[in-house]
Amino acid sequence: MNQITDLRGKVKFPALRERLYAGYCIALFTVMAVCALVLGLFLPTLRARRHVAGAFSRGFFRAAGIPLRVQGIEHLPRVPCVVVANHAS
Repeated sequence: MNQITDLRGKVKFPALRERLYAGYCIALFTVMAVCALVLGLFLPTLRARRHVAGAFSRGFFRAAGIPLRVQGIEHLPRVPCVVVANHAS
C-alpha cells in the first residue's frame, strides 16, 4: 500500500482536497460575480438585473456542486418583504 493512497486509490489528504475545492469555489464565485456585475451595468431595469443575478447565483451553486432546496416558499407573502433567518447554534 502506498503512503498517499489507501486500497481504493482515494487520496488520504482530505485537507488538501478541501483546500482545492475551496480555491475552486472562491475562483468560481469571483469570476461569476464580476461577470454578473459587468452585465448588470448594461441592463436597463432593476427587474432584468435581479433576473441576471438570480441566474448567476443558481449557476454558481450548480457549478460548485452545492444542492439548493427551498422549502416553505408558499408561506412567503407575494409583496416585497425582508426575510430574516434565525438559527440555533
